[in-house]
Amino acid sequence: MHCRDPQEAPLPNAEPTLEDFLTMLRRPHSIDWHSVRAALLCLSILLAVWGVCFHPGVLAVHWHGLGNGDFRADGWMQSILIFPLLLALECFFLNLWRLFEQTGYFRHWGESDTVLTNSLALLSPGVRLVKFALDYFFFFCCGLTVPFCEFLLIVMN
Repeated sequence: MHCRDPQEAPLPNAEPTLEDFLTMLRRPHSIDWHSVRAALLCLSILLAVWGVCFHPGVLAVHWHGLGNGDFRADGWMQSILIFPLLLALECFFLNLWRLFEQTGYFRHWGESDTVLTNSLALLSPGVRLVKFALDYFFFFCCGLTVPFCEFLLIVMN
């Protein structure tokens, strides 16, 4: 790496400069949502297998509050049916999340006009906020909801 005057003409076979190295270090950090979706699917599969193997038979899937803080089960399903259904629902939600991310859902809602966004620095925080909100909406609503329900079914029964 060499330091040189910016007014000088670039060398034909110039080695990478310190400026290039520092630019490379300033890359925006982002979360690899594909890995997060894969981990959530593995968690859901693990919980479904755990529920089917260690809670065979009928599970209470709906509880009714009695008003005094107690709950009474008033809906039941076979564990061999409810856990695969929840796993299928998790696959659907994760695929929906992936499709929204790949088809430009963020581009349409978060970065509606890149020319305007690039020219006006005032909109940049708003765009980042919308992308942040959508990322975490999908993480909590599409990713964690079904494993949380599976976990509750296992714990409550």
